[in-house]
Amino acid sequence: MKLNHTRIACFASVSALALSISAPVMSAQESDEDDSRRLSTVTVTATQRTESIQDVPIAVTALNPEILERAGVADVTSLDSVAPSFNMNSSDTTTGGTTLRIRGVGTTGNNIGLESSVGVFLDGVYLSRPGVALGDLLDLEQIEVLRGPQGTLFGRNTSAGALNIKTKRPDLESFEGFVNGTLGNYEAVNLQAGVNIPIIEDTLGVRVSGAIRRRDGFVEGLNGSESHDRDRTVLRAQALLDLKENGTLRAIFDHSNANEQCCHAVWFTDTPAVAAFAPAGLPADGGAPNVGQSALDNLRSNDSEFGNPFEQTGFSLEYNVDTPLGALTYIGAYRDFEDETFRSTDYTGLNIFTVGRAPEARILPGSPFTPGGNVTKIETTTHELRLQNSAFNDRLDWLVGLYYSDETIDSRG
Repeated sequence: MKLNHTRIACFASVSALALSISAPVMSAQESDEDDSRRLSTVTVTATQRTESIQDVPIAVTALNPEILERAGVADVTSLDSVAPSFNMNSSDTTTGGTTLRIRGVGTTGNNIGLESSVGVFLDGVYLSRPGVALGDLLDLEQIEVLRGPQGTLFGRNTSAGALNIKTKRPDLESFEGFVNGTLGNYEAVNLQAGVNIPIIEDTLGVRVSGAIRRRDGFVEGLNGSESHDRDRTVLRAQALLDLKENGTLRAIFDHSNANEQCCHAVWFTDTPAVAAFAPAGLPADGGAPNVGQSALDNLRSNDSEFGNPFEQTGFSLEYNVDTPLGALTYIGAYRDFEDETFRSTDYTGLNIFTVGRAPEARILPGSPFTPGGNVTKIETTTHELRLQNSAFNDRLDWLVGLYYSDETIDSRG
C-alpha cells in the first residue's frame, strides 16, 4: 500500500478582549519571606505565542523536565502518569496500531492510513503519524498537553487536542553539560548526556545530546529467549545563530532507533474452545506446548520473534524575525521514518500464522497472504509560514499563515 498526501492550507486567527473586569485591590504587607514563597511564572506557547499559562484561554497542562524526571517518564507512552488526560497505547504494530487520546477521544484502528485526532508537534514540526512520536524524550524544555480542539492555530488532526514537545535551545553565553544514568534489575542501563557550547558568544551556539537505553527482557520463551526488552538510541544536535536585527536561525538534527522484542502474549488459562481439539483428533491445546497457567510465570505462549524495530531521522530549520508588520516565523522540516513488523498472530507455540523474520514463518494452507514481515516507510516534508502581531493596545491579537505538507507512505507486507 502506498499513500501520498499533499496539502496546502491557509489559516488566520483573530482574538480580542471585549470585556474588562475590575477586581477589588487587596493590600498586604510584603516581606522577604513572601517573596521567597512566590511561584515562578509558567509560560506556554499554546496560542503560537509566549504567554503566561494563567492568561491562555485554553485548557493546557505544562510539564517541565523536573516533573518528568521525578515520574520516570522517558517516552510518550508513559506520559499519562503526569498528564492523566493524555493516553497512548499500541496494538500489534507501532505505526499502524498506535492510538493517541486526550480526554478519551482519539482515532482507533490498525491502519497506517488513518489520521490521528491528536496532533504531536516536536519543536513546532508536526509529526504525521502517532508511531513517529514514539522516540524517547531527551533534553526537554517543556511538554504542553492541550486539551480540546486546536484546529484554529495548529491545523489538521487536532480535533481532540495536541501534544507540544519543546527541546532546550542552545545557550549563546554559557558552556554547560550534563550526564545522568540509571541502573536497575534485568540489567537495565539508562544513560543520558549533553553539552552546550557557545562557539561565538552571543552569536552562535551548538547543543548536542544523546541517550542509550538497554534492558533485558522479563518475559521468557520455552527455548530460553527473552522479550519485552529495551534497546534504544537517541541523538540530537542543534545550532542557534543570532543575526541580531535580522532575526534568529535554529537548525535541528535528530536520529533515533529501537530494536526490541515486544509484546508476546502470556498464557493465563484455557478457553472453552480447547474442548474442540479432541473430537478433531488433536492433542490437548491443539498440540501447543504447555507453558503453565499463571501470568506470574512470565512464560510466553509462543517462541517466534515478536517485534517492531524502527529508525527515524529528522531535520528542521526555524527562522524568526521582527518585521514592521509583525513577528515572522518560518519552519521547514523533513523526516524519514521506517519500521518493520514481525509477529505470531496465532499467539501459540504452533507457529501456524507467523509473519516476519522467524525461520518457521508460515501461514494457514490456502491463505492468500505470504510471510516476510510488514515494512512501512514514511517520508514527510513540511513548510510553515506565520505572521502575527497585536493591535489596539494589545486588545486584538491576529495571526495569518500558510502551511504546506507532502507525505508519502509505503507499507508492504
